[in-house]
Amino acid sequence: MSEKLLARYIYLFSILFALGALIFFPKWLVDDAYIMFRYSENLAFHSQLTWNLNVDPIEGYTGFALPIMVAAAMKMGVSPITAVHSIGVLSYIIGGIFLFLFIKKMNVSEFVRSIVILLYAVTPVMYTHIFSGLETMLFTAAIIFVSYYSFNLLTSNPAGNVQLILWSISLLFISLIRPEGFLFALLISFFSFLYFFSAKKVHLKKFFVALGAGFLIPFAIYFLWRWDYYGQLLPNTFYLKTGAFTFSYKSFHSFMEFLANFLGIPFLIAAVLLLSNLDKIWNKLKSGNFAPLSIEFLYVFLPLILFSFIITFTYFFSDLLMNYSNRFFIPVFPALLLTLALALELGIQHFKEFSKSAPLTVKAYIILVLILTFFQFKVIVSQFERQTNISFKLKVLLEDIHIRAGKYIFDHYDKNSTLLVHADAGAIPYFSKVKTVIDFGGLNDETLSHKGKMNDLQKVEYFFKTDADILVMTSLNKRKLERPETSLNGNTVAMIVKDKRFKKYTFVKKFSSPFWNYYEFLYVKNELAKKER
Repeated sequence: MSEKLLARYIYLFSILFALGALIFFPKWLVDDAYIMFRYSENLAFHSQLTWNLNVDPIEGYTGFALPIMVAAAMKMGVSPITAVHSIGVLSYIIGGIFLFLFIKKMNVSEFVRSIVILLYAVTPVMYTHIFSGLETMLFTAAIIFVSYYSFNLLTSNPAGNVQLILWSISLLFISLIRPEGFLFALLISFFSFLYFFSAKKVHLKKFFVALGAGFLIPFAIYFLWRWDYYGQLLPNTFYLKTGAFTFSYKSFHSFMEFLANFLGIPFLIAAVLLLSNLDKIWNKLKSGNFAPLSIEFLYVFLPLILFSFIITFTYFFSDLLMNYSNRFFIPVFPALLLTLALALELGIQHFKEFSKSAPLTVKAYIILVLILTFFQFKVIVSQFERQTNISFKLKVLLEDIHIRAGKYIFDHYDKNSTLLVHADAGAIPYFSKVKTVIDFGGLNDETLSHKGKMNDLQKVEYFFKTDADILVMTSLNKRKLERPETSLNGNTVAMIVKDKRFKKYTFVKKFSSPFWNYYEFLYVKNELAKKER
């Protein structure tokens, strides 16, 4: 079978696998998606992009673009769940298309291109994030698109005005999806400037006018607006995730787990192929006689690698909340896939030369590669089953507990009450429709989010100072309020329950699921409980 025919079969399998996964994977949502829905709803129907209406606004969402897109959908009568799932699926498809176009421009073989697309299609955590309701897939697709468009821009001779403006607008868009997007936009802009300066393909005045008009000036206007509106330089999520600059083993383990599960064996296979003819490979790289490493490619690949390194290193020293299914490391996936494409192309090229002189050794190499491929297949199957189960169980968790709790509050209590949610501030506040919600997790509360400001005693004082009418407290014990001290503000739970001021609240209801050892305890002020009776 020829390489081209084999590649076509791999493409067909990749497409069919992706279609099947998109159809049958659980259509779940992470609880944090409902946080963003509350912001979008307040913007769509009250013209306020904030957590609580008619008070000082707070920026508890991660990026500007997705809440705006969801608000627009809600304004048109589209369900926010339908909106985020559609955005996730479209992002995944667009990402796959432009990944294919990018590696096609790299001048690697059809077989290597098909392997990269296969890995994009069969990586299970991608589907988890397609349907999670957050911006992970949108951001990853934007990284791929901007990388491709930048590569296309540098190889155009010459780059046109419209092309430069569209490129600049794409930089603006990725900067609005996540704060890290601005870093990527700056890096890709700088390296593009270096290329155009050295190659003299574009008049620099035209380059800077387009960059300013499409990206820098609009972003500066947005940044000044949000600084004035929220009163903070960075989103509230940044202050919650970063504190003392200490190494996080959990974050490091998450990255290594992601790398080992989904790309470890492919990189090992590439290493096996490279080792077959290492001297010749090294000489070829030194001579610059390796087609995929064009000067234009390097001016796009280097900022992508640098960006991936910077955010990965930063995450190693951050407390990554909601890093389920390696979420924060998914945007690094495109850089890893392109690196793998280079390694495989170089290894396969020289393996073919090596095979002519040592046929017996070649058979051993082929057997080793087949064994490694089999193990990778087993890992993918195992991980796909795991991600499917996790997503299904989390879907059930939200439906059985969080959404039921939110709807119960909506049906039984005044919307002008104050609700305090200790830990899970997504679906419960969203479905309750209570106007004032205290997020004791800190994501939507400036007082709690700035680490180092409050010790546990001060947090407990703040808890009672809010004088909330309704409390929803998360517990891992069905008989009493109890949560591990290592969980988000978990060490304050026991202190709150033991405090005599907690006696002004009456226990009303417990929400649970037969599939989870997870509970939400509902309390209301004593006077509210008496009214209910």
